[in-house]
Amino acid sequence: MEFNKELEDYFNYRWSSNKNNAVSTQQDIDLLEQLPFIVQFKIFSEFLFKHFLFTYRDFFKGLAKEVESKFSKLIQDDNYQELLIKIL
Repeated sequence: MEFNKELEDYFNYRWSSNKNNAVSTQQDIDLLEQLPFIVQFKIFSEFLFKHFLFTYRDFFKGLAKEVESKFSKLIQDDNYQELLIKIL
């Protein structure tokens, strides 16, 4: 009986707190995809997940710096530059 209660509590919490429920049906997804990317981005970053992003902002800032650093090194690589020129 205790397991059933725990399971019910878990799903009650999950269904009430799952931010992705905003786009849970194909109709929701189709509607979202009609919006410009910047609007989609703002829905997720400034509305649905704003609290999450604020709470873990230091992690994301560190990750962004790491990605930026690796990208800077990559674009200075002659082989990478040649590859990009061939692709373009």
